[in-house]
Amino acid sequence: MLDIKEFNYQMLQDVHFRADAAGEYLEDEFFDMVCEDLVEAGELVNFNRAPYTAPKGMRIDGYEDDPFQLDGVLTLIVADFNQSQIISTLTATLMNAVFKRAYNFLDEARSAGFRDRLDESTPAFGLADLIYKRWKGVSKVRLVLITNRALSERVDGRKAEELDGIPITYSVWDLNRLHRFVLSN
Repeated sequence: MLDIKEFNYQMLQDVHFRADAAGEYLEDEFFDMVCEDLVEAGELVNFNRAPYTAPKGMRIDGYEDDPFQLDGVLTLIVADFNQSQIISTLTATLMNAVFKRAYNFLDEARSAGFRDRLDESTPAFGLADLIYKRWKGVSKVRLVLITNRALSERVDGRKAEELDGIPITYSVWDLNRLHRFVLSN
């Protein structure tokens, strides 16, 4: 049975191995690896990589699927990958900053002007286009943060909000939660 330090080390090794084998970036492999676990855990039905980062405080890494296929639920995923073997803490400040960037992407993606400024060949354009076209049919938004940091014990999570009257919930899959899930299997 792996303790949390061994689990973190093994996860980093797996990410490096997969990235080397596929010729991909470490963060892309981390995203795929954790999202595969979330599918297995029943947290996601599917996942799609759609990375976007902007200097104006926006970031998104992927999404679940078309909300029309998921009872109107739009799930957006943002990743926070730490390459250090030393386990770092996900503080409330860092967690809120990461979620704020994802929220900003969601807010901007509801406008055609934002979508039209993106390169049409990128997955981020496809996601922004999906949000823009499907927004009126969205009944709930879930923002999911995946990270290999350990959520501070002093953090209670993040309160739900609304955007245009649509509820937004927040979920964190940190190193401890991933460790518990893997051990339970």
